[in-house]
Amino acid sequence: MTMNDILTYIHKNKNVDGWIYTISKRRDLIGDLKQHCILELSKEDLPKLVRLYNSGDLEKYFVQLIRNQYNSTSSSFFKEYVNSGFWSKDFVIYDDLSQYEDTIFDTEVIDTEVKNKDLVRLIEAILMRADPLKVDLFRMKYFEHKSYNEISNYYGINYQVVRNKIRSVRDFVIDSIKYKK
Repeated sequence: MTMNDILTYIHKNKNVDGWIYTISKRRDLIGDLKQHCILELSKEDLPKLVRLYNSGDLEKYFVQLIRNQYNSTSSSFFKEYVNSGFWSKDFVIYDDLSQYEDTIFDTEVIDTEVKNKDLVRLIEAILMRADPLKVDLFRMKYFEHKSYNEISNYYGINYQVVRNKIRSVRDFVIDSIKYKK
């Protein structure tokens, strides 16, 4: 088995796109993430990959590679695609803000039309970590200025469910932002 055989096997595997979609929350990076991970796989030792293939663990290894490349802030993919251009020097993102007593974010900035491009980029970066369906609902509400009823009718989802999902994403965004004075 050659390196080309292994890379072709992974590239043609119908499950790969599903794994990438599940791990990454950004549809616009799926193709790039797939190609990047295949490139990273090509840098691995061939005997190791053949051993993984023969034992049936190559797919598990590749899923872990995808997960590491997408989620690790020190990975080459994260630095090149995810982090580039998304972080504003005026904002910092935290997973848990409870330790910061001076955390302030004006929720009206999200509730009204968002015009600040740095803020929009920051919100988009945060949205990468949220559920894709909820993110679509959030974008329709706050970026496309659709009403809850319009969104409910579009997706065929109960009005209250739409409202709750959008609020959960809004709260997630708010909790993830610390405005630096």
